[in-house]
Amino acid sequence: MDRESPELIEREMEQTRESLTEKVSLLENKVLGQVQTATDTVKHSVQSLTDGVKETLDVRRHTQENPWAMVGGAAVAGFLTGLVVFRRESTVSAGDLPAYTPLPTALGSGGPAVSHRPQWLSDILEMAGREVKQIAQQAIAQASASLRQTVQSRVPQLVEQVVPGGQSGAACATDGTTGTYGNGASQQFGGGMRR
Repeated sequence: MDRESPELIEREMEQTRESLTEKVSLLENKVLGQVQTATDTVKHSVQSLTDGVKETLDVRRHTQENPWAMVGGAAVAGFLTGLVVFRRESTVSAGDLPAYTPLPTALGSGGPAVSHRPQWLSDILEMAGREVKQIAQQAIAQASASLRQTVQSRVPQLVEQVVPGGQSGAACATDGTTGTYGNGASQQFGGGMRR
């Protein structure tokens, strides 16, 4: 067994220390780079999702694109609000009630209220009430179909934007420049927060 000189051992220890320091530094840089990339990806995904949700819930845009659906939705909302706010407590089933029931007058002497409307006017108001009910039902159906169509078309686009690698045909640039999605839309990356 050959004994090595202390200078040789010291030199080998120094070389090993330098080699380890260099490897630790490279590993640290690599880990920090991966953490930064992951952080940027998450920020971009959250921003894309936020923008997509804002666009999906943009009432002004939907009103401009589908004005009749929005009118129908407003009519339905008003109808439902009227049902909730002006709900009558009654043991009579809803099918037995006329579409219009006149309110009692306050001028009476406490006895039962009598309607001073002619029968033909009551018949017209009842018929109008049935028509309004049918229109409201049609508006509900139209609004729900429009909402279903919007959700079915926008949700896959949002998912594709948030998870660009999850869909076929989707490509995402990782160099911080521009990415292209499968639907033909492009997105600028690394530009900071958009408003």
